[in-house]
Amino acid sequence: MDSLVEKVQACGYGCYSRHTCISIMLYADDVLLLAPSVSSLQLILSVCEKELHRLDMMINVKKVTLFAHWAAPQRQMQQYYCERF
Repeated sequence: MDSLVEKVQACGYGCYSRHTCISIMLYADDVLLLAPSVSSLQLILSVCEKELHRLDMMINVKKVTLFAHWAAPQRQMQQYYCERF
């Protein structure tokens, strides 16, 4: 999983705190992806899928949860796509 973290951090699409990109956190077998926008999250998700495919692993979409917090409540939730199931 180290390579997954490296690939996601290298893409630079995550949230920034003091000039540091925070885009992925791991705990046991859980993965938390952080993104400042829907489009950034989709890009991070695509990076994850490519690396997990290389590792012969995949995202279990039955266990995926999405939490979104926006300052503008009128935004609509967009659908996220996983290439492999």
